[in-house]
Amino acid sequence: MRKFTRNIKPELLKQLKDNKIFNDKLSPDVKSGNVFAALRNNEVDFYYKGGKLFSFNNKGLSTHVKYATTPEDNASNYVTENEFSQKCRNSIKDFNEDYDKIKNNCKLYSKGTEAACVSYLYKKYSFINISEDIIILDIEVSLKSEEDSDKNQDRIDILLYSNRERALKFIEAKLYTNKEIRSTTKPAVIKQVEGYGSQIKNKKNEILDAYKNYINVMNGLFSLNIKEPTDVLPGAGLYIFGFDDDQKKGNLCQIEEKLKENNIKYYSLGNPENIKIQALWKATH
Repeated sequence: MRKFTRNIKPELLKQLKDNKIFNDKLSPDVKSGNVFAALRNNEVDFYYKGGKLFSFNNKGLSTHVKYATTPEDNASNYVTENEFSQKCRNSIKDFNEDYDKIKNNCKLYSKGTEAACVSYLYKKYSFINISEDIIILDIEVSLKSEEDSDKNQDRIDILLYSNRERALKFIEAKLYTNKEIRSTTKPAVIKQVEGYGSQIKNKKNEILDAYKNYINVMNGLFSLNIKEPTDVLPGAGLYIFGFDDDQKKGNLCQIEEKLKENNIKYYSLGNPENIKIQALWKATH
């Protein structure tokens, strides 16, 4: 299995720093909290509202084709097969000029997903926000090999970092409607979180080294001064969101009992817009 890394070649990093769209659009959006930047292996991904807005690697800047195709102005949201070629023939050709259109498409495709709800966290608590103790350092982290990294179930949703403790903490996020959090016996999410815990334990030194590199790159890219991590906290926590008061009093109580029985540290909050990162850190520490 390939080693877990977070790094980028100096020449590739220079190309990103010299990229016009990065300087004019992406970097300002990252610094304002609207877009979240995440370092991979010789790639930097940029997330917006739960979707991957752009990626930058040795092929340059790219976006998903579904974000780069827009209907003609004033076209209906629904088109017939015969109308499609006329009303949806517009393809975005200039990333810089049509940057806002790409962002809007990204938001529309991601709306209502778990990743979109996680975006409330990185909007408020991105690593750019140096005034916070607890920050979001990374999202959608795959600890498995590069070959497996496209499988959603292999990605841990959130990586928290405490500037004060200089410690990393992984968190899995689940919507209340996700069937993996409920079962009459043992919910699937428990096995998932336990599996993440084993990976974290086995790869602790790799994770620590990778995120030392990660922080050094981000410090240079965005003029920050985040200190390198010195510890990776054991296990993964669970964050459950997207429920109302009746659901909290009903099925959520049963779900939480299962989590307690299996020693899963969790944090539950109905409205993800009201998230307080210190509470999430404390509950899952």
